[in-house]
Amino acid sequence: MPRDTTRRSNPGAVVLGLLWFLGGLVLAAAGLLRLVPSLHALGAIALVAGAIGLVVAFLPTTTVSFWTGLVPSALLVGFGAVLVRFPDLTPQPVALLAALAFLASGVVRLGAAREFVDAWRPLLVGGLVSVFLGFTLIADVLDPTTTGVAFLLGCDLMVVGAVLMLTANR
Repeated sequence: MPRDTTRRSNPGAVVLGLLWFLGGLVLAAAGLLRLVPSLHALGAIALVAGAIGLVVAFLPTTTVSFWTGLVPSALLVGFGAVLVRFPDLTPQPVALLAALAFLASGVVRLGAAREFVDAWRPLLVGGLVSVFLGFTLIADVLDPTTTGVAFLLGCDLMVVGAVLMLTANR
């Protein structure tokens, strides 16, 4: 059976993309200015962003790929839950958890870029950026600090938000 290629508007994905982009912008700015107060705050932000993403992923009108919305959202929920549950973690495990989340969501976007011809450019760029951020943390290019992880998480949220907004009507 051929795939349905009709374009549908998805206002939920656009709103989520805008929320993630703006939240990522605030988080990246807070990371740059070293204003992230604790792992609790970072975990709470990740939990809220992931929970909103999970709700939108299960709306009847989905984005290009159900998995490109579900996997990053679930990873954010998991990352945020770990940070809220274990607020005394050292920066190294926090950076490793963030790197794994970035790499997994990037690989999902790269796979979706190959499958969905209409939206391959934003998915490819978003996947490459997430994979790059994950390798940046794994390779210890930046010192693993809470503010560094917050900055990179903010950058990833901005990219994911932009990808969602660009692919919402495809």
